[in-house]
Amino acid sequence: MAHGSHHIVPIRTLATVFAVLVALTIITVITAQLDLGPLNVPLALAIAGTKAVAVAAIFMALKYDNPVNMVVAFLGIAFAVVFLSLTLSDTALRGALGIQPAGHIPYELPAAVHEASASAEEPDAVALAEQEMPEVQEAPARSGEALYDQFCKTCHSLDGSVLPGPTFQGIGQSRTREALTESILDPDATITEGFPPQLMLLTLNALNFYSTTSDAEIESLVTFLEAQ
Repeated sequence: MAHGSHHIVPIRTLATVFAVLVALTIITVITAQLDLGPLNVPLALAIAGTKAVAVAAIFMALKYDNPVNMVVAFLGIAFAVVFLSLTLSDTALRGALGIQPAGHIPYELPAAVHEASASAEEPDAVALAEQEMPEVQEAPARSGEALYDQFCKTCHSLDGSVLPGPTFQGIGQSRTREALTESILDPDATITEGFPPQLMLLTLNALNFYSTTSDAEIESLVTFLEAQ
C-alpha cells in the first residue's frame, strides 16, 4: 500500500462486522431483561467494549493504520477500564462502611449483655439482653413560658414593644383559647393587619417547632398566652 493511500476494506469484512454488531445489540437487549446479579455490569461493559473495538478497528480503519495509533487507542480504553473499576468498587462497597442513620445515638452495652449474647447455649440470653438494655427516657414536657422563650420571644413581645411579630400583651383578653390554638397550629388562618403572611409558619418550620412539640406542650403554651 502506497504511503498516504487508504486501505479499502472488503465488503465481505464490513458485512461480517455489521452482522456481529447487530448480534451483539440483540444480546444486549436480551441480557437487559435478565437479572444476573453482579454480572450485569461486567457483561454490559464487555459487550459494549467489543462493539467499540470492532467499529474502531474495521469501520474506522484503525486496524490498517499506523500501529502507534492502535497502541494509543488501547491505552485509552485501558485507562477507562481502570477508572470505571475504581468507581464501581467504591459504590459496591459503600454498604460495608457501617454508617449509622441521622439521629442514631450509639451506646455501650453492659458487660452482662455481651456475655449473654456470646453464649449460644444459654436459652435466656435474649431475655437477659432485654432486661439489661438501658431504658430510653422521654424528654420532660416544656412549660408554656419555656416554649415562648425558645420559639416566640424573638418576634413577639409581652410588654408591647415593637418586634417583627405582633405583641402578646393583652392577647389573652382579645382572643379565645380556640383562636389562640388555631393561630399556633395554622398561623395563616388569621393574619394580623400590618404583618406579612407565612412568616410565622416559615419560622416555626425552620425551628422544627411542629415536629418537636407535643400536643400537651401546645396546650401549655396556649395557657401561658391566655395569662397575658
